[in-house]
Amino acid sequence: MTMSLPRRGGSPALLVLVFGVAGCSSEPPVGVSGTVTVKGAAPKLPGLMISFVSATGAVTTVPVAENGTYMASGLASGETRVGFAFGAAKDKKTGDPSPEDAKEQAERRRAEYDKKMEPRKKAKPNEPPAKVPLPQRYLDPLKSGITTTLKPGDNVLDVDLK
Repeated sequence: MTMSLPRRGGSPALLVLVFGVAGCSSEPPVGVSGTVTVKGAAPKLPGLMISFVSATGAVTTVPVAENGTYMASGLASGETRVGFAFGAAKDKKTGDPSPEDAKEQAERRRAEYDKKMEPRKKAKPNEPPAKVPLPQRYLDPLKSGITTTLKPGDNVLDVDLK
């Protein structure tokens, strides 16, 4: 003996299609490009990288050309913090810095900065201090003070470091 249930609400295939489409809310990719300047001029700093940190902590780091231009893609939309690095290593699989590399790089940058600042501590009043490429705060996206809200599609962010 077979039992059949009454059909209500349409075909199962139609329901899967409707719920499948309604359940997909992937945001379109976000891109950002722009120009970085240092005191109004092209940075001309070999190895300069710009880092974007999303609200979820995802980090995207891309090179800045010596003329100051950069382009990044595949970022998440929303509030994003911005910082800078020099010659950031990238994860071989994704092309983005791994969290371990980012921590290592931050520690290395801090040690390099401290080493560069040492002559300032010992400098005599008439001697110029050792040249540091960028102020320390710009090397940490959480302390740089540079934020932007990225919207789906292409965004432009020009940054002048002073």
